[in-house]
Amino acid sequence: MSAEVEQQTPSMLMNMKKLPKVERDPMVKRETLELVRAYYKITDPSVRKRLTNLVRAIARVETA
Repeated sequence: MSAEVEQQTPSMLMNMKKLPKVERDPMVKRETLELVRAYYKITDPSVRKRLTNLVRAIARVETA
């Protein structure tokens, strides 16, 4: 995949300027895709596990 394509959101790739509110899925946001790419670059499984636990803990605090 070219670097230019990686920098575009899925909605841009589908030539959609703005998705209707009901169709916005956090799994297609650029931020989500960047986080997933960064996560899978982590090669140490124990580091991945600790990161996952950290994010879950932060999410619990934010919603409480």
